[in-house]
Amino acid sequence: MTTIAKLFPLIALGFAACRSATEVSSPLDISLWLSATSAAQPATIDVEVTVVNRDSRVVQTADPRSYACFPPYHVSDAFGRTVELPGRICAAIAFAPIQLAPGARVVIRDRWALDASDRDRGSLPVDAGQYRVRARVFGAEQERVSAPITVTVRR
Repeated sequence: MTTIAKLFPLIALGFAACRSATEVSSPLDISLWLSATSAAQPATIDVEVTVVNRDSRVVQTADPRSYACFPPYHVSDAFGRTVELPGRICAAIAFAPIQLAPGARVVIRDRWALDASDRDRGSLPVDAGQYRVRARVFGAEQERVSAPITVTVRR
């Protein structure tokens, strides 16, 4: 038996240990870009979410126009609590999912006005502090998220 053949089980075990047993491999690559990672109130940060099909087959994902009613991103504060974003006025039009070909990409553009929702008083500026923003999109029959980007908000 060659040295490679003897080492193969150990190498395979090492690669398997790098992944969680419950982790699902996604055919979609989700990335997030923000126009700023530090801003003073009042300000608006442009948000761009890119979805790329890394699979060898067509993958279904939400039509970018579907995000008019809810943002394609999630914001949490320094303690991990969700920042409730203000509601959006939108037509209740249901757009059919799109078929994303292998290697194809779709870009979703949005803006965050550094605000949060207060049920009693509507939209209010967020407090100064650090926030984590993650892209959040629907594709390949699941919600997919990006790595977070930290945003510092100043007064």
